[in-house]
Amino acid sequence: MKFIEEVQNFLTLSHKLVFSITSRIAQQHGLDTPTFKKFVKCSDSMVHIGQGFVNKKMKELEEMAEKGIYPSANAQGRTQVPLLTYLLTKEQLTPEEVNGLAIDVIAGGVDNTSNAVLWLLYNLARFPSIQEKLYQEVENVLGKDGDVTTSSLSKLPYVKACLKESMRLTPVTVSNARILEQDVVLSGYNVPAGTWIIMELYATERSEKYFKEPLVFKPERWLRENKDENHAFSSLPFGFGTRMCLGRRVAELEIYVFVCKLLQRFRLEYHHEPLELYQKLITVPDRPVKIKFVDRL
Repeated sequence: MKFIEEVQNFLTLSHKLVFSITSRIAQQHGLDTPTFKKFVKCSDSMVHIGQGFVNKKMKELEEMAEKGIYPSANAQGRTQVPLLTYLLTKEQLTPEEVNGLAIDVIAGGVDNTSNAVLWLLYNLARFPSIQEKLYQEVENVLGKDGDVTTSSLSKLPYVKACLKESMRLTPVTVSNARILEQDVVLSGYNVPAGTWIIMELYATERSEKYFKEPLVFKPERWLRENKDENHAFSSLPFGFGTRMCLGRRVAELEIYVFVCKLLQRFRLEYHHEPLELYQKLITVPDRPVKIKFVDRL
């Protein structure tokens, strides 16, 4: 709970540091503002909590090695171990680097994944016909209480389409930034290597240039039969390439499983005013989301 609290503080303080004129001027002159001091304290706390788990795992591995206990292979002859164990035993990263990766993954789940789920539930509750179509797919593939498996996941294209459309219309991340490794010509302007550029995802994802009826929640636009309607880079909620979101596959899988199991048990309803997007470095609802869960008989 302390880590969750610190992640939320981290995002709020980061937003203030990035967009506050006073903070930006102070940073340019090497001055530490109260907001920056809180940010450093918050960051240190996250690192300390993460390092505690890394140290605990390292101690466990040392004790196992002393007792001659090593991971055993499964039925397929493969050795499967937890991710933290894998990263530490590979010895390609320092414990501090492993901690940094772990913090990135877990912190991403605290606000990014959770808000992506929240926006998806809100959108499904707003549009009963889309929710019913999604439920029918889940029931046909999984039944009333079946679990999501590797094989069944490939048979749930509408689940994936609903998530992608929700992340387009109500994105958790509204922009992305990169530092150019080489000179690039953009719209006739030469942008030199080393320049920090920001890609405005929110505007692109709602542009009539790239989407028909851009303000309409329409998951069908992402189905295979309609793939030629959208530009491949028109919506990149997780980024792209070698710097793509580290936890993308984990986040997507969590959301697919969660939504499928939820719809097996409940019908979602929303009877309030439309939500607005509030910017807190990531995009969150501007007020509590009051979704009604109705038991399926």
